[in-house]
Amino acid sequence: AALYEPGLHEIGEVQPAAGRDHSRGNQIDQLLAMCGKFRRRRRQIGIGVHGRDRYLTRPPSQSCATQQPVSMSLDSRTLGGRWALVTGAAIRIGACIARTLHAAGAGVAVHYRGSAKPAETLVDELNAVRADSAFTVQADLLETAALPALIDGVIGRAGRLDVLVNNASSFYPTPVGEITMREWDDLIGTNLQAPLFLSQAAAPELRNRGGSIVNIVDVHATRPLRNHPVYGPAKAGLAMLTRSLAKDLAPEIRVNGVSPGAILWDEAGLPDSTKRSIMKQIPLSRMGEPEDIAECVLYLVRDAKYVTGQIIAVDGGRSIGW
Repeated sequence: AALYEPGLHEIGEVQPAAGRDHSRGNQIDQLLAMCGKFRRRRRQIGIGVHGRDRYLTRPPSQSCATQQPVSMSLDSRTLGGRWALVTGAAIRIGACIARTLHAAGAGVAVHYRGSAKPAETLVDELNAVRADSAFTVQADLLETAALPALIDGVIGRAGRLDVLVNNASSFYPTPVGEITMREWDDLIGTNLQAPLFLSQAAAPELRNRGGSIVNIVDVHATRPLRNHPVYGPAKAGLAMLTRSLAKDLAPEIRVNGVSPGAILWDEAGLPDSTKRSIMKQIPLSRMGEPEDIAECVLYLVRDAKYVTGQIIAVDGGRSIGW
């Protein structure tokens, strides 16, 4: 009913006049006449275009039914000319994210803390594909006061910053009774504090560019992992930070998250019994690949223009209810 001006009637409300011929042909003629009157009146008042109900339908210039066909080739969806900073990008999932964004056309600032050689090797690989499209940046993300300088350095070298991927993370068990303040500072610092202050430092530039932030969260942000009572709350905080920043930085900046499931086993090693238990919890019955995470990041950065404040679980269905 909201689409109708007073004085117009829905077809179902048309009442036959007394003595009118109700033959099928006459009824059809009456309906067609009413439809024509409705269309003329609709154009006059601009409903669905520029009138009072403009929020209910798209203007003709944006309508899927009226716009010209658009090629969905890779060239039409490129990140060319844009730059991304990926923290913890020297190895593992971070390196895969850097490669994927670079393959989509973006320049990439590869952040590392101690993995200098892998970071330099990755940058050489990317620059061999496209000259001057990647560089390394070293920083300890626990040094919060230095984070604005990190962002400024990336912008100064790249000329801009369009994407921030908060991937760097510490992960290890902290059994109750053995937790130290050093472990607390490290796990909270890398998983929550650094993403907050990096996002804050990058916000002015990202706002100017209409950019986006992607936080790498964890399925254990919502389901506790035994013997990880510091890591879990840190990632839970990152999940809430993702939603909070999405609200506070909109509409210029989109902020989303990706929650990996079983992608790569912990480098420190897990007992085989634990691995078997995890695999039983995955409906797809297999581990994921770093590419699964990287492709989700690419989707959120490049394609998800109307998505913000969302955290996508990439876990083979494990979070459905293990």
